[in-house]
Amino acid sequence: MKKFHKMLAAITILGMLSFLVPNMTLAAQVIQSRSDPTIYLIVKSSPDANFTTQTQFRSANLLKELKQTASGPIAPLTLIADTVIHFHHQNQIIEYDVTSNGIVFDRTKHQILPLSKKTADQLQAEVQKIRNQHYGELISWDDLRTQIPKFAKFSITDLETGLTYQVQRRAGSSHIDAQPLTSKDSNTMKKIYNDKWSWDRRAVLIQYKDHSWAGSINGMPHGGDGIPSNDFKGHFCIHFKGSRTHKNNHLDLAHQVMNYKAAGKLEEFVQNLTPEQIAELWKFASNKQDQAILKAITWLGNPVYELDERPDSDAASAPKRAKKTKKQKRNKPKQKSTPIIRATHSNLIALVPVTSNYTLPNHKHVRGTIYLRMVRTSPMDRWVIYQIEK
Repeated sequence: MKKFHKMLAAITILGMLSFLVPNMTLAAQVIQSRSDPTIYLIVKSSPDANFTTQTQFRSANLLKELKQTASGPIAPLTLIADTVIHFHHQNQIIEYDVTSNGIVFDRTKHQILPLSKKTADQLQAEVQKIRNQHYGELISWDDLRTQIPKFAKFSITDLETGLTYQVQRRAGSSHIDAQPLTSKDSNTMKKIYNDKWSWDRRAVLIQYKDHSWAGSINGMPHGGDGIPSNDFKGHFCIHFKGSRTHKNNHLDLAHQVMNYKAAGKLEEFVQNLTPEQIAELWKFASNKQDQAILKAITWLGNPVYELDERPDSDAASAPKRAKKTKKQKRNKPKQKSTPIIRATHSNLIALVPVTSNYTLPNHKHVRGTIYLRMVRTSPMDRWVIYQIEK
């Protein structure tokens, strides 16, 4: 009889456990998430980019230091990070920014999280590995010009959207002149430009054979049309490090910064720019609303100005403006002369005026001069915009 009662009790317990298994499994998952040593890294070229590269790895030591470390020194406001690290802790997802050399910082508190040298070296290696997968190789035009021969076919991947299309090199002596292969490729390229052709520069990956190079394109059909059936009336330009425009042999700053962006080397590019070049780059980035470039050259907390300027053409055969007739010149109203305001700067502080059409934070459209105040902590550091004045 006792054996019967023991057997009945055992059956009852097993029956109760059968109902609890799902809950027990869920509890085990929660416990596992709290102790899961998996660390996730995500890299993308700008905060709004849809194209990302992700990886995960395990490091109990790194996880322990990230969880237990106290907030360290104030993070310099010039830190540039395109990689995010996140992990589970106390049933929450913790997220920090990581620079290319493995510095972890909390963007909300503006504080660095100190790590031991061994752990920091491990993290830096993982970050470099994933960034190498995401970005293209920075290659000079002198080295590339013979790598992709005339009429060669290759792929282009947009670094923001991740959209890829096929093109063919048609010509180009100072940069590549290319055309989409088919109407489908033209349609994909047009989607990247929000269904409207534009001279706007974009960072791209040029994929040919086993190579993935950093490049910059515009999205405006112009000039000769060697593939009439592709719904692209002309060609577009692809620039590389050191390439120049065909029209005036000009080294285009916007194309050059996009090359460095496509290579994941924005910080390297802005390092040695003059205050005047920083101002030109700020104008381009504000007009494009490129948050990655703006973060690289401005102090945190600056108001965002939306410029209303059209991107400049960079093609030899770009449409020229019609010349004014003598009658138009005679009837042209006289404009009042305005004083010339020049940039002034010392070794550590600079003031640069920028005249443009722009939209204020209150959405008011005006044309006027904005003054960019810049600073750097030493002659060896890069310039950053710390104040924008009307």
